[in-house]
Amino acid sequence: MIETLPSINSVDIEENRSLLYNEASKFENLDLNVISNAYRICVETHKNQKRKDKQPYYTHPLTTALYYLTLFDKPDTASVAAALLHDTIEDSKDRKEKSDEIRNIFGDEIFELVDGLTNIRGSDYDEAISFGKLMIEMIKDYRVMLIKLCDRLHNMVTLGVFKEAKQKEISEETLEFFVPAARWVGNWKIKQLLEDVAFSYLNQKKYVSIRKQLDKRFKLFGGVINDLEHKITEVLKYYNIGYTLTASHKTPYEIYQLSEREKIPVEQIDNFYSMVLSLNSNDTPDCYYVLGILYKYFTPIDFTDYISYPKFNLFQSLLIHLYNNDGRKIEVLIRTDQMDEIATKGFLTAFDKTQINTLNMSHSEIEHLYQWMMRVIDNHGEEATQKIWEMVKNNFYHQEINVFYKGEQYRLPQKATMLDLAFIIDEQKALYFNHAIIDSKEKPYFSKLNDKDSVEIIYSDEQQISKDWVRNVVLFKAILAIDKFFKN
Repeated sequence: MIETLPSINSVDIEENRSLLYNEASKFENLDLNVISNAYRICVETHKNQKRKDKQPYYTHPLTTALYYLTLFDKPDTASVAAALLHDTIEDSKDRKEKSDEIRNIFGDEIFELVDGLTNIRGSDYDEAISFGKLMIEMIKDYRVMLIKLCDRLHNMVTLGVFKEAKQKEISEETLEFFVPAARWVGNWKIKQLLEDVAFSYLNQKKYVSIRKQLDKRFKLFGGVINDLEHKITEVLKYYNIGYTLTASHKTPYEIYQLSEREKIPVEQIDNFYSMVLSLNSNDTPDCYYVLGILYKYFTPIDFTDYISYPKFNLFQSLLIHLYNNDGRKIEVLIRTDQMDEIATKGFLTAFDKTQINTLNMSHSEIEHLYQWMMRVIDNHGEEATQKIWEMVKNNFYHQEINVFYKGEQYRLPQKATMLDLAFIIDEQKALYFNHAIIDSKEKPYFSKLNDKDSVEIIYSDEQQISKDWVRNVVLFKAILAIDKFFKN
């Protein structure tokens, strides 16, 4: 049983509420009349309801809206109102009447956001349809995803009222789906909050052990930080380069994953902490210039270029490891101010649009995907939810790999196959896929790709596509292309 709710430390959401009063410009475009009206209806709808923690139910959508305002840049009126209203239809005795009320008062945009967040309750089949619908709404409009993340965050913070089995079930779901979704959006605060609480419930013993290691390492690392900062300051001051240097640490769950992936004990992991060198510049070549300077004055290893080859969520940085005088390996990330903002607040800060869809899919592609999901539900019954969940997780690039084809680098989700790559390269030519050559070895179409694979594709003169292909791809682009071919 969980003894205490884990500390959220420097990203404590309750402390962050004070930001609401310090960032007035962030909210200057919000229509307070609409939001006040949404709050009124929220309280009225839930006035006789209590949560399991005995708090009035309306405090949940209210906190969800506060999280949304605090954690994400450029909040708009529709999404804040939808956060307040997100359970009103679901918890009403007459859903049709409440749906009509929300649409009549707030209009189509807010209604569609609320409707997208409304669960269908009933049989396992209804639950699967509800999950498929939510996935489509999250893909169609990123705001549904953001509200759902904030909704889940508050549910995690109040998870202590549930029995242990339910705590573990919800925590596992959070780590398997909602954390990858937060990583895809690129908002590190909500990702770290979610995985920190979820991991503490799933494996409290390991969580507490790693937290103790973090505290121990901080005492050791404090001097290393000061030493490295002093040296970098000296060097960059000589070259007249402006920058901000900050230290950050991996979350207990990230450290646990690293330990499992590398098959090494937690005690042997060097890079608990990282140094972020954010340049007072938005000129990308400056990052490479500073990299060259660090090469001259330090001993760097393991250079990775996420600027020329950004991650799927637009994360960009140059990543190197430097050896300190005592032989400690320190991870250093170099990026511009703009890259730093995207890295910490998420890729949505790079867009001025009020609405973009999550996976850059056209309206017809989203409609096609919905039809495909409904067929999956009909064909797979109770297993459909897990199947769709796994597909969406893959398309949110839960884990990334890099492969090379004709000198170009392609970033793909882990578990992607040769067919996935073929459909990314050329959707029409992919229909003629015969076999692949991976690192000089001939491989069939269903071969899974590994990080840093070098690939050659051999095409046939005739179409080779078969219905089996759809079971050997993970990307929606490939799924829909294959499905469309046989549908036609």
